[in-house]
Amino acid sequence: MAEVRPRLVIHTSSVKDDWAVTVLGPVRLAMAAAKYGSRLVQVSSDAVFSGARVTYDETCLPDPITPYGAVKAAAETGILAVYPEAVVARRSLIVGGGRSVHERAVHELVADTCDGVLFTDDVRCPVHVADLGAWVSNEQAARLPVAGGSVAAALSGPVGAPVGSARWVFGRQGSRRGRGGPAGQSARAAIPAVPA
Repeated sequence: MAEVRPRLVIHTSSVKDDWAVTVLGPVRLAMAAAKYGSRLVQVSSDAVFSGARVTYDETCLPDPITPYGAVKAAAETGILAVYPEAVVARRSLIVGGGRSVHERAVHELVADTCDGVLFTDDVRCPVHVADLGAWVSNEQAARLPVAGGSVAAALSGPVGAPVGSARWVFGRQGSRRGRGGPAGQSARAAIPAVPA
């Protein structure tokens, strides 16, 4: 950081509930970004929320219910403690190319190689990895205002779908484009759907 002095640092890495990678690394990066005057964008997750509310915005406090959500919330807290001007971009489902965990799960359900369901009331805001990359490469993140002067901006529209989609609907759409049967038809007639 001292040698390169980048204007913008985008941090995207995490490893499930690995504290060292997902919390300590980003906090150290935030300290370095603050020290050398780099703008920091931390890509976080809506997993910092329990899902008890229908919608969330940047004023909502994290209330995670999973280990992954807890480490992402801890990372956000640590980053903002050492560098209040950092931007936290909470993303929902990052998809693209059939390689995401979410896409693989849909393909496995369609192929009937695993058990599971997609919920009709689990609303997410998916973003394609290429769109997220374009947003970052255009440095739009560097021009984001910091909400309230000291609170990070939690993004929902600028980097992804501004309107949520039920995970079941997203799964049905993905199964039509994915590794289904002939001409993109799904191998199984229906993906199981239930309300949470």
